[in-house]
Amino acid sequence: MKDFLAFISNNPLLAVFVCIALGYCFGMIKIRSFSFGATIGTLLVGFILSRFVTFTIPGIMETVFSILFCFTIGYEAGPAFFKSLRSNGVKFVIQSVFFCAIAFIFLFVLGIVGILDHNSVIGMAAGALTQSSILTAVETGANASIVYAVTYIFGMVIAILFATVLGPFILRTTPQKAVKEKLSKSKSKAHVQELEHITVSPIRSRAFSVNEGSSNIGATVEEIESKYGCDLQIAKIFRQDKELKFDPSTVIEVNDIVVLISSVENLISIDDEYMAELSDRKYTDIELVNKEIFVTEHYDGALISLLSSYGIVLIKATLRGKALAVTEDTLIQKDMCITVSGVRSSINTVADKIGYVKEAGISTDVPFVFIALAAAIVIGSIKFGSFSFGGSTCALIIGLLCGWYNNRSPKTGKFPESARWFLKSVGLNLFIAVKALTTGAFALDGKMLLLIGIGVAVTLVPHVVTLLFSKYVLKMDNADILGGQCGSGTCTAALNALTDTTGSSAFTTAFATTNAISSILLTLVGVLLAGLII
Repeated sequence: MKDFLAFISNNPLLAVFVCIALGYCFGMIKIRSFSFGATIGTLLVGFILSRFVTFTIPGIMETVFSILFCFTIGYEAGPAFFKSLRSNGVKFVIQSVFFCAIAFIFLFVLGIVGILDHNSVIGMAAGALTQSSILTAVETGANASIVYAVTYIFGMVIAILFATVLGPFILRTTPQKAVKEKLSKSKSKAHVQELEHITVSPIRSRAFSVNEGSSNIGATVEEIESKYGCDLQIAKIFRQDKELKFDPSTVIEVNDIVVLISSVENLISIDDEYMAELSDRKYTDIELVNKEIFVTEHYDGALISLLSSYGIVLIKATLRGKALAVTEDTLIQKDMCITVSGVRSSINTVADKIGYVKEAGISTDVPFVFIALAAAIVIGSIKFGSFSFGGSTCALIIGLLCGWYNNRSPKTGKFPESARWFLKSVGLNLFIAVKALTTGAFALDGKMLLLIGIGVAVTLVPHVVTLLFSKYVLKMDNADILGGQCGSGTCTAALNALTDTTGSSAFTTAFATTNAISSILLTLVGVLLAGLII
């Protein structure tokens, strides 16, 4: 055993990987709908290992992981953050700002009067408020990680209980009643928020074998389609019984099988004595795809009319992030984003006319991301007297701007969801693993129990005060209050508990806005506390 401990002590990278692997396994254990999650699992495994082995891990590892994590959460929150600042959800903005202000004042007082020292304040802010990015944005000692670990668990549990039990009790309601009231109000509204599944002219397909003598032999795909304007499209071409990849310049040859799509009346009118129709479903079955088209070009005409002519179904339309109620007369506007369903070739044709297909892709715009990270480090190193924001905080702010910019110009700064998940989840937990492994042993004594009690108060006070403020000052409805409390406290687990309890997503709108704002502001709260409390 001693040899193994000596080996792992001399190979701290192995300890980090073991900590991550076991932490994620522990975090997947569920007790009914509750689970600790990977972060708590990683912390606990790291603390256990640190009781037996002393690890020395280069500090630059923490810095790298924290900067990547902070940039990623900023990037994800960017579009919602800036949208919330200019949308009609001003009450959600006020609610989250108020929550963060109460949390800051409470923690600041605890630090100023000497109840908590500098590191304990930071650890308490990150743990009791369940905002891990505070710990990554501020340089702290080992004690901060310990306080963070024990208060995070209780902070998450208290936030869940507040959202599902205590909060509704104070509001004199239940989560189910709050949902019912919310839905009844929504049904009474006369205006349409979003266009869903508008059906346009149905498309049909016919497959023809192009025989000797047909006027289409030697013609290109573009020439054939131009005969009919936009009323007919070539969806597939088969040559020697194999599907052919084609483009507008592809020339039709004898015995090619051409699959045409259009409205029923147009397909009836294109019969050609030298084109024999085939009924094999291998040819006539057309795959429909859902795509987003981002409008970048001025185009005269109504949106529905254009899509109808290509047999494309409109699912949703937004303009600068705001859902549109579309009518037959709605014109195509620059910066409009439409979600459509149809044949891939038809969608690509329409996209070429008005903009481009917004593809998520699987590759990251690495130069864009790392230039942004380099800028964050440079800006973060600038000092204002003895104060500086630091690389992690600046990475968070620049991430906000980059996420917002990519939402406006999707071709620049691609950062796919899978890559974001890895850096957000694994990046954070790698940072946590290093912190936990280098902490060393600690005792669950009277002082630690006192810290847990203070942590419960730090969690509850902002929630209770903000709930009363939202109810009696902002005059928000109960569902929005509860969803906003989950978001303001940046506790996704609390939102999950609400949705599991009610089976409704009525709380998510408030959560999305308040969570985006609080994710940023609570991190800045940690930075301010670190600078103000010596």
